Amino acid sequence: MHGGISILELTTPRQPLTASASLIALVGMAPVGLAATFQGLGDLPGGGTQSIALGVSDDGMRVSGWSLSTHSNQSRRSEEAFLWTRSGGLIGLGDLPGGKIESQAYAISANGLAVVGHSNSDLGGANYRSDEAFVWTPDDGMVGLGDLPGGAIASYARGVSADGSTAVGWSRSSQGDEAFRWRRSEGMVGLGDLPGGAYRSMARDVSANGEVVVGFSRSGFGEAGVDGNEAFVWTALDGMQGLGDLPGGPKASTAIAVSADGTVVVGSSVSGLDDESLVIREGFVWTDESGMRGLGDLPGGNNTSEALGVSGNGSVIVGVGSDANGLQAVLWDSARTIRPIKQILIDAGLEEAVDGWNLITAWDASYDGNTIVGYGSNPSGVTEAWVATLGDDEVPGDYNASGFVDQNDLDLVLQNWGQDSTNDVPAGWANDLPVGMIDQDELDGVLQNWGSTFVPNFRGTSVPESSALVLVAVALLHRRARGCTPSPRTA
Repeated sequence: MHGGISILELTTPRQPLTASASLIALVGMAPVGLAATFQGLGDLPGGGTQSIALGVSDDGMRVSGWSLSTHSNQSRRSEEAFLWTRSGGLIGLGDLPGGKIESQAYAISANGLAVVGHSNSDLGGANYRSDEAFVWTPDDGMVGLGDLPGGAIASYARGVSADGSTAVGWSRSSQGDEAFRWRRSEGMVGLGDLPGGAYRSMARDVSANGEVVVGFSRSGFGEAGVDGNEAFVWTALDGMQGLGDLPGGPKASTAIAVSADGTVVVGSSVSGLDDESLVIREGFVWTDESGMRGLGDLPGGNNTSEALGVSGNGSVIVGVGSDANGLQAVLWDSARTIRPIKQILIDAGLEEAVDGWNLITAWDASYDGNTIVGYGSNPSGVTEAWVATLGDDEVPGDYNASGFVDQNDLDLVLQNWGQDSTNDVPAGWANDLPVGMIDQDELDGVLQNWGSTFVPNFRGTSVPESSALVLVAVALLHRRARGCTPSPRTA
């Protein structure tokens, strides 16, 4: 229910980069070394003028969302799912057969080849129109996922795994609204709910491998008599586990997105009451080590923020905050410092490009956090989807494109030492591609940048400390002991 829906009713996925040769050929790699960019995505032809971007692929090259359009020769305006590419612009994805002509896309897989959402269909029969979860691929088009048995006929997909083989969302089962995980191999399976409270759970996102699901469920974790939503993490091994909430105010929390490896969960929680006894909702980040931590709000705001997306590597969180001018699309960096995305773009030299825009909400980020999508009010006052690239300060030595120069990059060099890469780039090597023999030059790239992180223009690249280089030396000695020693001619 876009337009009148709470922003908590939308979700996006966060999935990891897959650097296989076939993927690069199909989707393309994001260009590196680029200046910051900003672009409104426009909308599909026909209908009203409105578009919303909710998901972005790992490389930042493909975006999913929905737009008002007039499709299938229907005279009235309706919402249609879209896929946007940097080369082809907006492409309408149509809808499922039967029902009224309407579809909305929420999430896109890491590789950019699968889109999930829901569409009106005839799932309930010729005389019963209902919403049905779908997965769309270039090969198969839009395919309905069915629903859970029992209850009203309806299902909604909100998150998708890296390769598009797993989708999560919720459906109306015999118990009530219930979170589900759908897999190509097994179909749709209900995930249950947290104990206590009315029966209700909704899945919002899933890890890259499809094994970690996040969302919210009714539970009895609040004060006596309170039936509130509680954020959860679900795995096949441990089932559904509640994450609690931030201190202050009525008990309530919602998990909305998860990092590629399933370790960083973001969302929002009630964290207090304002002067008029209205709840204050605050964005949070949760990890198993640190629990749930509040992310705060912009200076001068009304203490309201929501974390709606997280980069695949977990370093960047995006969402919505508030300042004296109202709601603003915001970004929390790896230090969890909050900044308005519009100001980041202005500081990067794009003042003219964003002039007249009100960037209201950021919904998703690419794997490295450098490309962000969302929606706002354009200079004409119309709600329009946008995509922003914050500027690429690629760090030398980050050969696997993880965003960090660390042991994994060192391993990549040592495991391929002496290999001629002219016609055969080593598996997993994604950035700063080697030329010729992998040797001292590549090793120096790691040693001289050890501990550095990939950072878009809104942050500074960290400088390696001497202690970090000592750790590298220890790692090299360990490798020597295992027989992985650079050849004498270059070592």
